[in-house]
Amino acid sequence: MDLEQKFLSELQFHFEMEETFLDKMRSCDARLGLRIATHIDNLNITNVPIKDDWQIYGGVVVFQDEPHFFAVQLYRDCYSIVILDDILTISSDQYLDLYNLNKIISHGTDTSKSKTSNKQKATA
Repeated sequence: MDLEQKFLSELQFHFEMEETFLDKMRSCDARLGLRIATHIDNLNITNVPIKDDWQIYGGVVVFQDEPHFFAVQLYRDCYSIVILDDILTISSDQYLDLYNLNKIISHGTDTSKSKTSNKQKATA
């Protein structure tokens, strides 16, 4: 199991990447891959629960004026290390399914809280 590790010293979190994940990132357009990598790099790891199995999280980036939906298979262990195992292209419907399950890559905000605040605004 070849893993590359990225250490974010200011956050004290680790990312490890499986070879499958790296191969797929290398095979896509370099500019698109950079946008996806930046999106994943902004993952708010505190929203990813510690579990004994793999989890799927969705994301979307805009590249050349088109949305690109993707899913990342990952695992978070009790030491706050996230292992990125695989990345897949998904449809907008699949992304929305993950969104409704609160399984999206969020950037510093807990999506369940933002859903609640949006519901409160809608009912006000």
